[in-house]
Amino acid sequence: MDFKKLVFLTLVGLACCLAFTYFVRIAFFTAGPYAAMLSYPLYALVSWPLIQRSALAFIDSIRHVALRDVQGSFYSYRGVPIKVIVDRDHCRWVPTSAIRKIAGTSVTDSLLAQLYPSGWKLLDNQGHLRDDALIEYLSTACALDAVKFKNWALRNIVYPARITRDRLGVKLDPADEEEP
Repeated sequence: MDFKKLVFLTLVGLACCLAFTYFVRIAFFTAGPYAAMLSYPLYALVSWPLIQRSALAFIDSIRHVALRDVQGSFYSYRGVPIKVIVDRDHCRWVPTSAIRKIAGTSVTDSLLAQLYPSGWKLLDNQGHLRDDALIEYLSTACALDAVKFKNWALRNIVYPARITRDRLGVKLDPADEEEP
């Protein structure tokens, strides 16, 4: 329901409650203010949807302000935070420290830079793998955690990046492996 319509309906409901309160005071004038207490739950019942909607809108705005800096770049896999960096070509770069922590591998950044020359980059003083190079690297892993992480990365990082690049017509040079 539209917020303006909700406010209007709440004001109409409060006016009806006020009329009911006036009627109860007139009809039961001997009971005095205690008779008007019968109408107080109606005020709460009528105003509750507006109060609830306003509180939820306030909470959403606070959440939006708090998470604005990490919008679209923060991921979490099984409690391990992953700060993904998106470049101007809409490639998603995953930190190699998070990959090593999750997949349980011990491959160094220098080896990854040699294996994937166009898929490895130093960003924010940390090594990062591009999304397509990440999948190529995790495809060679046999550990169960690495396979599960590869499936999660395909679903949450790689496919959305591919869809965005395809929609915008961005072409990438493949993250080719060099012969050692």
